[in-house]
Amino acid sequence: MHERKDEIPITVPLVDIAQTLARAGFLDAHGDRYRLYEEWARDFQADFEARAAAGRKPGCTYLRDVTAFALRRAAAYGFEVRCEDYGPRLCSEVRLIAGAR
Repeated sequence: MHERKDEIPITVPLVDIAQTLARAGFLDAHGDRYRLYEEWARDFQADFEARAAAGRKPGCTYLRDVTAFALRRAAAYGFEVRCEDYGPRLCSEVRLIAGAR
């Protein structure tokens, strides 16, 4: 099956979200969060495809976008994540989201 350039398979954001959260210090040894990560991946994928349909080029900023999405979503769900490695702006935003819960 040939995919268009503005489409991504669900496994790409799913894996990238899980890896980002693991690097940020949220490890789930039991795999209980997989279903939640899948939901997040579907949300990210829908946003990615909507931006592509609007004529934007989300593939150019994919890694930055999926990392920011994962950290923001984790903070919104109350996960404690280490965000210092991702730059002061994103780290500040993640902390604000975590504090607003």
